[in-house]
Amino acid sequence: MADPIFPPMLRSHQRDFVQGFLAADAPRHQLLLAPLGAGKTTAAMAIMAAVLQITPARVLIVTRSSLVGEQFAQTRPPQSVMVQITKAWLRERTTESAGTPDGWPASMVGVVSPDTLADRWVTKELLTSQWDLVVVDDADTLSPRAERTLQRLVGEGAARRLLALGLGGQPADERPLGSLHELHATNWRLPFLDNPSTITFTLRFHPVFFERSEEERRLLHQVRRLLDRLGPTARQWELDDLEEAASSSPYALQASALRAIERLRPRRNALTHGSTGEDATPRPSRAHELRELSLTLQELQALADAVDQLSADARYTAFIDLVGTASPRFSQASTVVFCAQPSTADYLADCLVQLERPTTKVRAQRPALADLRSAVRTPTAVIIVEDEAVIGLDLQGVGQAINYDLVPDVERMRARWSRLGWTDPHRRPPDIWTMIDAAAATEEGPESRALALMPFLAGAKH
Repeated sequence: MADPIFPPMLRSHQRDFVQGFLAADAPRHQLLLAPLGAGKTTAAMAIMAAVLQITPARVLIVTRSSLVGEQFAQTRPPQSVMVQITKAWLRERTTESAGTPDGWPASMVGVVSPDTLADRWVTKELLTSQWDLVVVDDADTLSPRAERTLQRLVGEGAARRLLALGLGGQPADERPLGSLHELHATNWRLPFLDNPSTITFTLRFHPVFFERSEEERRLLHQVRRLLDRLGPTARQWELDDLEEAASSSPYALQASALRAIERLRPRRNALTHGSTGEDATPRPSRAHELRELSLTLQELQALADAVDQLSADARYTAFIDLVGTASPRFSQASTVVFCAQPSTADYLADCLVQLERPTTKVRAQRPALADLRSAVRTPTAVIIVEDEAVIGLDLQGVGQAINYDLVPDVERMRARWSRLGWTDPHRRPPDIWTMIDAAAATEEGPESRALALMPFLAGAKH
């Protein structure tokens, strides 16, 4: 049957899956595997909307992303209640307030995180309800305990239907939820996703080169010297994101350095006073760690202070020139800007607001979908999206996109572009502009590694 709620959103492969899942003789428990951007979330939303048309109905969504949870909840009918299922909510619910014998709202969309799902007491509570549909987002990342909860919901009849979403790519015996018997798997193999050249052909990528000042470049060199000196210890002390932050923006570097200082200072103080829980007798290893920590804290503080002394931010200046004056297209249709670091997204949003440019910032933990939908339709609006908030967004209505920064991770970059509709072979997606340090080709760093993996971002033709 044709889906009555999302007809313009569903493409042929999505529509076929939705129809198959809702068929009377379809397997009750299914696993949908597909790469990022293939449209798994949209198909699942269409299925959930169809299930919720049967009143009363209860749907349970398992997801770590509050954005994905809110998007799913948008499909619920007015009489259905939206509930964020936590231990606190479960303790407070009563049969009297719910108006049902089991204490659950008669028609509801419940959103639960995998960590909460893994709790044994929560599992017992969830088993007291009948769920017409359970949707599991990012099934590849479930812990064994959360997977056991789902196994109980299915095995004990609490979940009438189950739809799990995963990336796929693993052998059949290593697929998500492999412990569930009679789990029917569908693997979307789409030519326009499997052929990387399609991306470079379909999308028009435009490099925007800028030149960092000498003081900016010295700051990057300071970061590299610090990480080179520490070696493997940098990962142990959770400093391995410092280089990505420095590449993204000076403000992301400063925020990352200050967070590191907050983490490492108590450890340095504990070593100084011999209160780490270890033998208080001085040892060469303890003395060495204390020296390393003290030196590292000094260098991190120097980095944070150096940011305050910067006279310019070349990437930001080039960005403002692009969206402000370089092309009339940036005032004729909405623009989405992708950022690797939340601190960079915060900085851009604040600056654009001061420039009186309509701006919407999409946060991973505090999505505002109504604001986002309005911004997509506003010609001069700029939508700032941090990488952690990308999954599940629908940005197909924007006029153009900007990679404010680069990360040497093809899947992470593809996750950005997949929101723009490039997985639809019948639609021409918007142009993508990429801010690139002109020296990236000759200097080691995240940007140079990203360009080695994705040379088309700098204008290279295949």
